[in-house]
Amino acid sequence: MTPSSKKFIQLGKLGKAFGIKGDVHLYLDNLESETLKKGSKVELRDIEGNARYLTIENIRYQPNKTLVLFKGYDSPEQAAELVGLRVGVDESQLPQLEEGEFYLEQLMGCEVVDTEGLEVGKVKRLYSNGAQTVVVIAKGYQLTEIPLVDAFFVSVDVAKKLIVINRPEYID
Repeated sequence: MTPSSKKFIQLGKLGKAFGIKGDVHLYLDNLESETLKKGSKVELRDIEGNARYLTIENIRYQPNKTLVLFKGYDSPEQAAELVGLRVGVDESQLPQLEEGEFYLEQLMGCEVVDTEGLEVGKVKRLYSNGAQTVVVIAKGYQLTEIPLVDAFFVSVDVAKKLIVINRPEYID
């Protein structure tokens, strides 16, 4: 693996190998995304940010899972080497967004305030709990988790790195 210098946009994370051909479970950050296609060139990153670049040989979107096969990874043993790696692409490879849309990766580091302008913290990370994306907001040593749903998120301005939320009752 080599260090990466591009603007990496994470699309998901690789899970365990599946079957006998080298397929790997892909857990997409956006369950509705079909950005990745056969022939797509992707970047895989480990926890230290080291990258390797692979081409998708086949991808199957199924209701409860997505399976991906990478060129050169033709066995379960080879596929097992990829488990836990983050999958993404350079920002320039993504489709243009409509007004008001954003990529989850763009939320990282955004300042979060409530509708009264009071500081809540900064976006530290995001994860999927299976039902929705959850935004983890850090303020000092305190972490707060808020589901990324319209009931809580009033506005997102990625250009200004500012998010306005309806403060849930469980946040001090």
